[in-house]
Amino acid sequence: MKIIQRNSIHLEEKSFDTLFCQIEDKLKLNINTFKITYKAYNGVESCNVEMFDGRRWNPILSMYDLGMLPDTHAFNVYNEKQRELRATELFERLTTLCIKIL
Repeated sequence: MKIIQRNSIHLEEKSFDTLFCQIEDKLKLNINTFKITYKAYNGVESCNVEMFDGRRWNPILSMYDLGMLPDTHAFNVYNEKQRELRATELFERLTTLCIKIL
């Protein structure tokens, strides 16, 4: 896996984190580009994976595919560091799942 770019904004009230990476398939014929997006704000948390097909981003996975439920409490008590660690954990688990799929 090759990380192209990671953009992170973790503030007191919200977090947005995006990771762009390239993963080579098992036969080493194609290099696939993925975008993993993590969002947490106003009691909403989501993490999705999209794959670029040459024209557009196609959603393929979410945190539900890992068996993880989003934390949707009305009063989200995570601070910036905890949300950043959660985003990093989700990114690692979802990239591992993407490698297995290819």
